[in-house]
Amino acid sequence: MGPGIINTHAGGDSPFLLIRTYELVENLRAGNFPARWMPDAAFGLGYPFFNYYAALPYYLAAVFNVIGIDLITAIKLTQTLGMAAAALTMYRFACGFLGHSGAALAAVAYSLAPFHLVNIYVRGDSLSEFYAFIWYPLILWAMGALVRPHVPRIRPYITLTLALSGLLLTHNVSALLFAPFIAAYALAILLVRTRPAPSPQPGLLTHALVLLSAAALAMGLCAWFWLPALGETGLVQLEQQTTGYFNYANHFRSINLNLIQWSALFSYQVDPALSAIALSLPHALLAVLGTIVWGIRNRRRGMWLAMLIGLIVSTFMLTPLSTIVWRTLPLLALAQFPWRYLSVQAVFVAVLIGSLADEGWHTPGKSLPALVGLALSAILAMSTLWQLPNERLNVQSADITPHTIQLYEWQTGNIGTTIRAEYLPKTAQPWPRTGPALLGQSPSTYLISSAGAVDADNIAINATLTQRTPTQQAWQIDVHADQVTFTLPLLAAPGWADVSTSSPTAVQAYSGSGWAMLTRPRGSHQVVLAYIGTSLQHTSERISIAAFVVLLLLVAMATVQRIKTQPRISIKKPLLSRKRLGIYVATTALASVTILIWASTISLVHRLPSMKAIDSDFRLFPHRGPLVLPTADGRTYTLTQASLSPPQIRAGDAFTLMLAWAGNVAPITLTAKLELPPPSAYAVNQRVFRYHADPVIGDGRQLNIPIAPQAFPGPTLIRLTLTDDRDSVFIIGPTVLDTPPNAPTQTVHVFSNGIALHQADLVDTSDQDLCVRAQWSRTSKMTNRADALQVSFRIMDVQGNLVAQADGQPQAGLAPTWSWPLGAVIEDSYCGVPTRRRLQAGEAVSVQVIWYRRQTLEEVDQVTLHGQWVDIHRRVVELGNPSKTK
Repeated sequence: MGPGIINTHAGGDSPFLLIRTYELVENLRAGNFPARWMPDAAFGLGYPFFNYYAALPYYLAAVFNVIGIDLITAIKLTQTLGMAAAALTMYRFACGFLGHSGAALAAVAYSLAPFHLVNIYVRGDSLSEFYAFIWYPLILWAMGALVRPHVPRIRPYITLTLALSGLLLTHNVSALLFAPFIAAYALAILLVRTRPAPSPQPGLLTHALVLLSAAALAMGLCAWFWLPALGETGLVQLEQQTTGYFNYANHFRSINLNLIQWSALFSYQVDPALSAIALSLPHALLAVLGTIVWGIRNRRRGMWLAMLIGLIVSTFMLTPLSTIVWRTLPLLALAQFPWRYLSVQAVFVAVLIGSLADEGWHTPGKSLPALVGLALSAILAMSTLWQLPNERLNVQSADITPHTIQLYEWQTGNIGTTIRAEYLPKTAQPWPRTGPALLGQSPSTYLISSAGAVDADNIAINATLTQRTPTQQAWQIDVHADQVTFTLPLLAAPGWADVSTSSPTAVQAYSGSGWAMLTRPRGSHQVVLAYIGTSLQHTSERISIAAFVVLLLLVAMATVQRIKTQPRISIKKPLLSRKRLGIYVATTALASVTILIWASTISLVHRLPSMKAIDSDFRLFPHRGPLVLPTADGRTYTLTQASLSPPQIRAGDAFTLMLAWAGNVAPITLTAKLELPPPSAYAVNQRVFRYHADPVIGDGRQLNIPIAPQAFPGPTLIRLTLTDDRDSVFIIGPTVLDTPPNAPTQTVHVFSNGIALHQADLVDTSDQDLCVRAQWSRTSKMTNRADALQVSFRIMDVQGNLVAQADGQPQAGLAPTWSWPLGAVIEDSYCGVPTRRRLQAGEAVSVQVIWYRRQTLEEVDQVTLHGQWVDIHRRVVELGNPSKTK
């Protein structure tokens, strides 16, 4: 209910909610359904995120926003509805065999399952996994209602079909984990069903076929998602999806250690062991007690046995004992985290707890079941809600823009809303770390090659972006040579086509960057690129349309059937009893109060400070303050406002930072320094490149901060410190729009691609690290500028033995070669190189410098530089004397 949204970066990525919902809204407003492309992610280059990620709850939030609800409120409303819907479906499932009190207790236990709450309050971005809780009980109830000793009815059939479809479209991994339990439960209810004599009833095979047909219809309804998601996995970069941290072997829960949190009050504090992802002690104890009591009572033994087996199997899959299963079933590894079975376990735990308030075990007409349910509900609520976190990310809907989305990527190293660039096209090599819009560059073409004479200014091509939607770009292209091959700033994934001509042509990806590559002859051209989808996507959508028609026919049949069997309403009897009328009035009043509370929280958001900040540890999405700065003596100053003049600047100029503080109490002195994103995001060493900015010390109200002449275009961060860098805050600085030509007169070597090396040396920064520093510039308009090239430095001793090697993009990808302004110096370095042995004083060294394309490993050009190691300063002051070794 507070301002902004719940912040969970310590254990999750809650800004993913903002980005996914915003991007879906943009697609829906443009009329794109189903959405497959995330247009503003990957630094504005876009990628097919929604083609692979089940996003049903995000569609719900996006629809709320499209019809007029504030985007932040739409997300909160979606979360709230998900919490309520999970409780209702569990109540409906359990009501048939536990009675109203038992079912209500089961619903409370299910809603307050720690893993259910963790998905919102700790993991943050797992809205889909949170919504999967809705479908588990609904599927089980619908199967039970459908497989009974009578002719199968249409309404449960429709419910089962929609529930199965909902699970598949909500979270495909949860569908994978729950599928065996669905099959086992279906088999169980088929085998234990009873037949009332004497009338003949459908047999086992008939009911089995009905269940299978419902599953088939559900698969058809959501074929538009799962069929391309599985059939086109080879088109994207999923190689690292189950490696390293994301390997299942790292995330088992131990029965005696971290499967249960052994404290009365559940703690959501995030630690390396992820102890918040566990079962609460009250849930565990009450589930065991419910199992024993239910077993002793010998009532509905078949359901008791089903719930017990489900609990045992789901718990088994959480522990290292199930390693052989994870190793044997290849698809299971895609789940990544065995603790995801906590969501499945929650179903059986909730039912077993609910059995403690089963009305059938108590004296009829007594209130004991309700009292037991209320008491146990209070215990569960106290345990799971007492320490529920509520840290906020102070954002409002206007703060979610393509620019802030790309700032978040720049700051975190994420691509869109994926940590390891999952779903990037295979051809997007290397991964983008910035984009033209973030660097302040106008949308343009990037030259690959040209044939024939060009104009007097050596300009082969001009381009203007005339229209852009989530799935379409229109360009005005003027070609000044006989023929030009060029790229446009768009990741060329299958499904994109050039629709400028009568027959659409698939867009090809350039091997140097993965961007869309086109060729045009001399003249003026209207180029339109559109995402028209792949043949598999078209086929899957047709299947879903056909299944939807079948579903509509079933709904019509059910409606007719209900009308025929519904008794006529007598005008003498009131439509609503007093009891029902009272319930409706109370529900309406509660909804009205809730809406008023939401409205008040929205007004609170508008009173937040206007400054944009980035907390380098926990709040990485651009948000609003206030920010607290501590002093050495324990006092604090609260920064409430910050403004920049000008907000956009050229390298070499200066800007003014004006600050306002709570209570008008400002620190006497304040240190400000321009910074990079955190080194952990890019594995770079800030000490040796980028701004070379010295700290600026001034009063706490106004500081004049210069931008270094060699600063590269793009965003900046300003670190504000009172005493210690460990107690700093970051605000977003001005955008550097351009770097003026400032290439030094000295040139060591000019490569065939027009890149000039002006200076290079080695720096031994520690016993483990060896850094290479270089100064580059682009010297020609007419050389290939479309590449995001990588460079390799191979350091060798006099015998030709490799001492160390460093590979990467300039400035760790923050200054890709396609973005270099003509004639501007690019300060660069490559650190953290493991050395095989220490270089000796006076020892001759050589360094091979090789430019190459990451995707194909195709070498563009290389040169070998020579120098001598100087032990006094532990560095080679300069590398020179180039020799071609190609």
